Amino acid sequence: MRILTLLATVLLGFLLPASAPAQMSEAEMSAALDRIGAMLGLPPVSSEELKRRVANVGKLSFKSDVPVNFMSREALAKYIRELFDEEYPADYARREERMLRGFGFLAEGEDLRAIRENVLGENVAGFYDERPGVKKLFAISSGQSLNLMNQLVLSHELRHAIQDQQVVIREKLKVQSDYDDRRLAALCLFEGDASIVMEQYLASGATANQPEVANLFKIFSQSLTGEEIAAMFAAGPSLRTAPTVVQEQLVAPYFDGRNLAATIFARGGFALLNQKLDRPPRSMEQVLHPEKYLDRVDEPLEVALAEVGSTKPDFDGTLGEFLIRVLLRSGANAGASTVGASGWGGDRYAVVEGESGWYRLVWRSVWDTETDAREFRDALDAYARARFPGEDNALKLSGREVFFERRRFR
Repeated sequence: MRILTLLATVLLGFLLPASAPAQMSEAEMSAALDRIGAMLGLPPVSSEELKRRVANVGKLSFKSDVPVNFMSREALAKYIRELFDEEYPADYARREERMLRGFGFLAEGEDLRAIRENVLGENVAGFYDERPGVKKLFAISSGQSLNLMNQLVLSHELRHAIQDQQVVIREKLKVQSDYDDRRLAALCLFEGDASIVMEQYLASGATANQPEVANLFKIFSQSLTGEEIAAMFAAGPSLRTAPTVVQEQLVAPYFDGRNLAATIFARGGFALLNQKLDRPPRSMEQVLHPEKYLDRVDEPLEVALAEVGSTKPDFDGTLGEFLIRVLLRSGANAGASTVGASGWGGDRYAVVEGESGWYRLVWRSVWDTETDAREFRDALDAYARARFPGEDNALKLSGREVFFERRRFR
């Protein structure tokens, strides 16, 4: 599910007068966008016309029809609960939560599944459900008019439907955990691409006396944290108070993904963007540094964890440059997070169950140079000392490799 109230708020922030209230109800936002839509030459349209325009703007056609549906926020809450039962069962969520707690992303007692359910329920404005046998698209709206707000939401989600018909989104996302580097990287391209389509759809209706439309989404190119984004766009309280890692995972596809897609679009328009959908980036390093995806392709290295042996991990995966940045930012020297995470080559972690309900985290990373490895080691050391005071953990540097083990946690 994609959090699109952020996108609608960006539009309002640029076009509404400074005297407008800081927070608006859904009805007030919808009415304001109706007025803006008339001004921009984008009055309400039929669903068939909307689909035609989205396909035309993105230079990619539907292979089959996708009905446009509407859902109340109350119905959304029920839908999310049912979706979680199928796609995010409690046992898996507990293991993912334990992994995040092992790194220090979550504090004891924070319920990841409940936090994510509340965040989605408050902030989702539309979504395309790509599950096999479902393939449905919804706008969360009290009315069923395709006004400007719903056009923005649905132009984005209709692009997801086109993506899915062309390349099958679920096959490209692969890994189940939303906190895995490769899945997050692929999601960034799909969300970034859909955001570019939405921007171009908006610009397509602009009149000659509205040149500022081309710069409406320049906020997406700024380097902001998930916390800053949530505050700026008056997101719901669940997102504003969510753990940093939850905020960052949710907003990265819109900001970092949009910046990647904008770079691709600037080089080759939708012809190149459409081509890239079939081979999305394989790491967040490629998202954060587009030249490593488009020019000198820098593929992530495979990293083995001999320390795990034949033991089946409780949870395993790859953190990647982006989530390492997020991790280090909460350490004693937050300013070193970008430097400490740069030069990433690959990593692998595993959470292994021990005795009496205790777990251990083992994590090995490989860096481009010995200098990169040493900078990461130093930043990780500062983070671990601040986050896990008094614990007897292991941290070793060997050439371009860094090994970390958190020996006991619950």
